[in-house]
Amino acid sequence: MKSEIRGKKLLLEFELQQPRLSASGKSYVVASSKGPRRARGNLSGSPVFVVASAIVYLDDATTAIERAAAPVKKSAHRGSEARREKTQRDISTGKRGNRHEG
Repeated sequence: MKSEIRGKKLLLEFELQQPRLSASGKSYVVASSKGPRRARGNLSGSPVFVVASAIVYLDDATTAIERAAAPVKKSAHRGSEARREKTQRDISTGKRGNRHEG
């Protein structure tokens, strides 16, 4: 991740990664700062730290995963394999609604 302060703007640049199941099992992470990262530059003399993630909601994840060349990486979280399997079953049976629409 690259972050830079230019004037009154904070610019972020991420390398997109293979979708992986989030810790909650509700979405797939496609980019992450993996914790606080210091941005290049400062605001009024103080350092600025950035924490950011880019996700794909489960309703859209099937398409994203099908387009990916490699299989989804396993999460290091305990129970993630069972959660992933349940999520995939829910997606295929239509049990998961589109939660991100208002």
